[in-house]
Amino acid sequence: MPQHQNILVIITHGGMGDLLLSSVLAEALHRCYPGCRVTFWAQHRFAGLLENHPHIDSLLDLDPAAPLLSNAKRLRQHRFDTVLVPWSVSRHAWLTTLAGLPTRVGQGGRLSYSFLFTHPVRVRSVYGDTTSHWADIQLDYARAIGCQPDGELEPVVVTSAAEKTWAAEFLKTKGLASYRPICGLHICKGLAVDEQRWPLDRFVDIAAGLIQKGFTVILTGTQAEKPLTASVAAQVEGVLDLAGACSLRETAALIEQMNVFICPDTGTGHLAAALGVPVVDIFPLRSDFPARWRPAGTNHRIIRPTAWECGGPCVKETCPRFTCLLHIDPQEVVTAAVELAKK
Repeated sequence: MPQHQNILVIITHGGMGDLLLSSVLAEALHRCYPGCRVTFWAQHRFAGLLENHPHIDSLLDLDPAAPLLSNAKRLRQHRFDTVLVPWSVSRHAWLTTLAGLPTRVGQGGRLSYSFLFTHPVRVRSVYGDTTSHWADIQLDYARAIGCQPDGELEPVVVTSAAEKTWAAEFLKTKGLASYRPICGLHICKGLAVDEQRWPLDRFVDIAAGLIQKGFTVILTGTQAEKPLTASVAAQVEGVLDLAGACSLRETAALIEQMNVFICPDTGTGHLAAALGVPVVDIFPLRSDFPARWRPAGTNHRIIRPTAWECGGPCVKETCPRFTCLLHIDPQEVVTAAVELAKK
C-alpha cells in the first residue's frame, strides 16, 4: 500500500493564526500525494474555520482531555499511515506512538519526546531564524517526508454562499451606507489587557481618521474584549462595535465583506488575509517578528513604531503599559488603509 495516503495533521495548541498558517500543509500534501486524504485535528474553538477547505478532507473530533489509551484506540481505528504534529507536545508524541501510526513527524530537539517521532524536524525559529515566514516553517513538516511544495502557499478560509448572503444582509440591517467602504478594526492582540495597560487612544485616533476618509468602521473582537471596543466606539461617532456579537464563522463572513482590515499582530489578521482582504498589520513590540508573522501573500502593509521607550527584555505577556503603541503614527495606519482598500 502506498505511503502517505491517509494523513493526520494535529494542531491543537496555539492560536487562530497558528492554525491558519499550519493549514497550508493540506495543500502541500495534496500536491505531493495526489489522491491522499488529509484530516485535521484542531482546537474545537477554531476548527470551524477549516470547514469547506478545498484541501482538508475531514476534521477529527477527538477530546484532547480524554485518557491517552482511549484516544490511541480511536486513532488506531482511523488507520492513519502518517501524522504531522506542527505544534508538538509530549502527549501527542506518545499518543501517536501508542496508536501505532507508522510515520510520525514532529518537533526535534525535545529530550522528553522527540525520540518518539520517526521524522524529527529541526524548527528553524528555535535556532535563530527570524526572517522565514511561519507558513514556510510549517512546510518543513511536509518536507521531512519528501514533500517539496513548489511556490509560496497561503492559507485560505472559504465561506459558503449562505454565509455570504447572511453577512451582506446583516450589514444592511445595521444601516451601513453602501457607498462607503468598510474597514475592519481589531484593536486587541490576544492578550488579557485593560485600558490602563493598552493605550486605546491610538485606536481612537485611527478610527476617527478612517471616518474622516469616508470609511465605515467596524470593530471586531471577542466578548472578553468588549470593554475595550466599547470604549473606542463611545469616543468615535459612527463606529459599529460587533465585538462578541457573532460566531467565528459569522465574523469571517463579515470580514470578507470588508474593503480593508487593520489589527495588531493577531490571528484575526491572518483570518482576514485568508479571506482575501487586504491587511494593515501593526507590530508594536520590539520583540515582534514581522517577517515571520506577517499576513501571508503580498496584499498587506506592516506598521512599526517610530521608537521604543522601554529598556530590558520585551515580553508581551508581562508588559505593564505597552508604551510602544504610543509611537505608532495613526496617520500612517490610515494612509496605508486608504491605499490598500479593495474597490
